[in-house]
Amino acid sequence: MRKIILLTVLIFSIGSLFSQENNKGGFFLRSSINYFYQHKDRNDIEITEDYTIPLGLITSDFGFGVNVARKSKSGIYYGLGYAYNYSKEIINPESDLPDLKLPNGSGGGVYHSVRSYTTIKNTNSPVIFVGYNKYLLGKLSFSIEFYTKYGFTNSKNIQDTYIPKAISYFPIVMEYQKTTTETDDKIQSIELGLLPSIRYDFTKKIGLELAFGNLHYFKKIKDTGTFEVNSNSSQIKASFKPIDWRLSFYLQF
Repeated sequence: MRKIILLTVLIFSIGSLFSQENNKGGFFLRSSINYFYQHKDRNDIEITEDYTIPLGLITSDFGFGVNVARKSKSGIYYGLGYAYNYSKEIINPESDLPDLKLPNGSGGGVYHSVRSYTTIKNTNSPVIFVGYNKYLLGKLSFSIEFYTKYGFTNSKNIQDTYIPKAISYFPIVMEYQKTTTETDDKIQSIELGLLPSIRYDFTKKIGLELAFGNLHYFKKIKDTGTFEVNSNSSQIKASFKPIDWRLSFYLQF
């Protein structure tokens, strides 16, 4: 069985080699999508900067983009595009809330409130980029891309406070009384980054691209939030985690 698999791979590689496509001038149209979801309980969450441990954390992220580029025979390409991103983070989701009753030294009970924080962001970004594509073997190629995008973000911050309330004392039965407050922010930001990817041309016109991480610099330009100092936030990040992966389909013409 192992010999059959190796022979199949060898035949495929030789066939691809003889059908190798070199870089040709022209244009390509690319459409991309990415999605990430993660739910961590308290045991899997790192201690925060203020040395507290959230009860749970849910992170979800969805994005798509479309762009058009001009490419040269040397493998260099450049173009314009649009990117949309939706993200949601919930600290202390309701599904992770513990019992409100905690033991104290006298053997009685201490009842405490719990807060849940939800941040929802919708970001629209124009993008400009330049890159280089190099064929490695047959229809398989590697690309490195430098991009710049300016983001316009609408952010909604929701705080839910769960306050314990006794509905029965013999026996003691507690329930949550929930109150909610919301604030809205408008954020502008700029991001510069490098994006490595692998491409495969199924035909001369159609291909698939997988971007498997990025190195980027992020700078917040404007924030209408409560604390204006937040507009000075910046970040340099290198990541190959699935949340930064992007799958794209492209048409060449």
